[in-house]
Amino acid sequence: FWHCNKGEAQRHAGFCAPSQLGLADEWQVAQIEWTEPSGTIVVSERRALRVRAIDERTWRFDFVSELAADRDVTLSGDPQHSGCQFRALAQFAEKGSEKVRYVRPSTAVAHANDVWTNCQWIAAILPLDGDDVTVLRVEMPGNPDNAQWSTRDYGRFGATFEQELNPGVPLRVRYAYVVALGTLDATSCETL
Repeated sequence: FWHCNKGEAQRHAGFCAPSQLGLADEWQVAQIEWTEPSGTIVVSERRALRVRAIDERTWRFDFVSELAADRDVTLSGDPQHSGCQFRALAQFAEKGSEKVRYVRPSTAVAHANDVWTNCQWIAAILPLDGDDVTVLRVEMPGNPDNAQWSTRDYGRFGATFEQELNPGVPLRVRYAYVVALGTLDATSCETL
């Protein structure tokens, strides 16, 4: 479902009340259908978003996704093309552009192809005109604990995991993104 180039699709099917996910009214909840080329729904998702200001230079984006399937489905894929990813502005991918830098926790373990494990968070430092902007992504407690992170210097980063979806047993994952004007160091990221 990353490229959706063989007829598969993720379709917005409408909105639902936040209370259906046990969330307060400040959340916006979209219903997403992951469909096969035939149009058959493979996964039904309720995707919730809430945005709050932490202070005048920092905002928190909370994200909840509940995935359900009517048959056994394996969520998997390589760390660069699956899971929940952030993609920065296209300007960072242009030839000769200043690249995105990353801050990781001291526990992070590096693997080949810029894959990282043993992380609860990773932050991207986006070099924008006048001031850097930090985008911190946090895996929340209760998510599958086998996350593999991937980072690229053009500003695409995120984490994925392998998980079975079984009928009648929805999977709920939670993430937080913190967007801050300026450069955050590892201690600041860990505190947030």
